[in-house]
Amino acid sequence: MEHNPRKLVGMIIGFVLFAFIIIFGFNRFSRYLGGPQIISINLEEYSVIQENPIVITGSLANTSVLTINGVNTSINDDLSFRKIIVIPTGNSIIEIGINDTFNNYRQYQYYVNYGGEDRDFPSTRVEAVNKQIKAEAEEALQNEKEQALRE
Repeated sequence: MEHNPRKLVGMIIGFVLFAFIIIFGFNRFSRYLGGPQIISINLEEYSVIQENPIVITGSLANTSVLTINGVNTSINDDLSFRKIIVIPTGNSIIEIGINDTFNNYRQYQYYVNYGGEDRDFPSTRVEAVNKQIKAEAEEALQNEKEQALRE
């Protein structure tokens, strides 16, 4: 097989053109390949909320539909969003779902705790059991004091 310079230059130009087309196509369509994403959000995982209602703000990428706790939320032209939600006292889960134009779906869950003004009642099962044990112990102690006073 003889190496023809014209053939070699044609192969090199073809290879460079092919590589350019692949790089261009990847750069042009990579946003569709990545799927929907949350770029920034003002929630943190396992955070304690001090005020209610809370304002959730953030920015998205490659997203066409946004739902927060199952409710469709509007997305601005710059792919940012702002939503006011009310959190019940105790532990809550804020679910954020995002779809892109190809119907790729991602769901994020943020666990938050809102203490509220009145922390008299328990927000978890462990707190409820501990409170019940403490109440029973205080009641038993009170009964013993009353019996001691009667005698």
